[in-house]
Amino acid sequence: MPAPEEPVRRPATPAEIELAMAGLAARFQGLCALEKLEKASAGDRVDIHCLKLANPGEPDRPVVMIIGGVHGREYPPPDALIRFARALLTSFTDKSDTVFPAMTCRLLGRPPLSLPAFRIPYPTVAKILNRCDVYIVPLVNPDGRLHNMRHPPSDPVNEGWRKNRRPDPGGVEAKVGVDIARNFDIAWKFEDYFNLPLYLQRHEKPPADTVATGTRYRGPSAGSEPETDNVQRLIDAKRPRWFCDVHTFGRDIATSWGLEWNGATPAMTWRNPVYTGKRDGLPPGDPHLGALTDYQEYVPDEPPHRVRTNLREYAESMRNAILRSAGVDLDNHTYSPQRENSTYSTGQLAALYLADKGGPITGGSVDYAFKAQFEDPARAPVFAFVMEAGHADERAFDPSYSAADGHWAKIEREICAAMTRMCLLAANHGRLCLVATTVMDTPDHPAVAALRRLRDQRLGRRFDRLYGRVSPPIARYLAVRPWARFLVRHCVVAPAALLARLLTRNQDHLQTRDEDHLSAKTDDHLAARDEDCLPTRDGERVSTEDEGRGDGGDG
Repeated sequence: MPAPEEPVRRPATPAEIELAMAGLAARFQGLCALEKLEKASAGDRVDIHCLKLANPGEPDRPVVMIIGGVHGREYPPPDALIRFARALLTSFTDKSDTVFPAMTCRLLGRPPLSLPAFRIPYPTVAKILNRCDVYIVPLVNPDGRLHNMRHPPSDPVNEGWRKNRRPDPGGVEAKVGVDIARNFDIAWKFEDYFNLPLYLQRHEKPPADTVATGTRYRGPSAGSEPETDNVQRLIDAKRPRWFCDVHTFGRDIATSWGLEWNGATPAMTWRNPVYTGKRDGLPPGDPHLGALTDYQEYVPDEPPHRVRTNLREYAESMRNAILRSAGVDLDNHTYSPQRENSTYSTGQLAALYLADKGGPITGGSVDYAFKAQFEDPARAPVFAFVMEAGHADERAFDPSYSAADGHWAKIEREICAAMTRMCLLAANHGRLCLVATTVMDTPDHPAVAALRRLRDQRLGRRFDRLYGRVSPPIARYLAVRPWARFLVRHCVVAPAALLARLLTRNQDHLQTRDEDHLSAKTDDHLAARDEDCLPTRDGERVSTEDEGRGDGGDG
């Protein structure tokens, strides 16, 4: 059971990251491809690449896209994403679990934190690579990373180079660079999007800087930077349904929207000119609103996709995967150092900067990926997240890579646990589409539970594979035809569920209570080793049950 290669003892340079990506593509041909992105970097004009991880086979595969290294000073995400890719590829090829060894992390101002070994099981990896196309851009902004390495700040824990290295025409160093995280083509010109005076009554900072000397400078125009354009083109071409932008630091997993608080009114969208200059950027019910309209950016929650609900539940599922990797028992809510120092907050990206007196942000990658389902309904659903890995107790922007301190190793585990969970959610999500989501609206419907039990007890994996192939196109057909859903629901699913109950009744009498309990659950609950990042004890897997409906289920 191999560990994820040799320990990392320092941040990799951009050249070393490129070399590692090329090495993975050469070593795992057929599973891993290296793809050159459209444009070279703004300053040093170096090529930027992404990895595609997939075992081709099943049609209609969901696309997962993970990016890192948007900000130069944030060293851990690119290193961790290279290690994540290598762990998936090695596990799939060797048909072995990936084991992260037990470790100790020396948190600043706190007692040392002991973390158990945990593993990413091979069956989980097999599901991910057999069912998904996973695109990873480990280092979006190589120039910013290299500049921060060559010119380290005097206070690397709290400072460092954030932007790319777009040259200033006048040669003024203070005006070099654009913040890639504010340059995407989504509400980029926030003066038009917001009622800015109202926004600034509550928040001390605008959504982005408009002058080149600002660390959050949005750039001269939307998508102006080659690094931004690379990601936008990749999103537009590959059409991801799952997207995550990995940053440091904060222990947060946040969801779209970042530009406003989420709401349920379809007319309230960033594209609606009726609200130009009228959006408030304030938390719902904020007293600064007075008699003004409380604007909240629309996120649908109707079946079959229930995007608003599932965004929240999937973020919580990723958070729980990190807790389990730290050995936390989710059913035991008593205090433990592992729980305290491994708990990620979840919520909307719009609220992420409230503690720093900031508000919603514009021009972000997560919102750019998320908006695709509104511009083209055929691309729904899209689930988009940002992960802020690490913490001030782990030296913020400058975590120690030494084995004795353990900061980097802890952050690496957390990124790998969360990204594995997101990929697994993607792998399982499409399996719901015909019966559970499109026809019955929910995987928890009694008819769906009856059919699921019949599948688990009698039909086996061959049927599951066949169902996975035929159900997506049928689901797409039914999704836009209410009359067809009605007929299938009452003329096909209801009788089939009744027959399923009859066929499984006799077998139910022969099962033990524990077996009967397990048979009523989804595939994720049937075999925890197949579905999660599991803590280990003395080399043996510890039994753990998933946290519920946020797991993507099976149908």
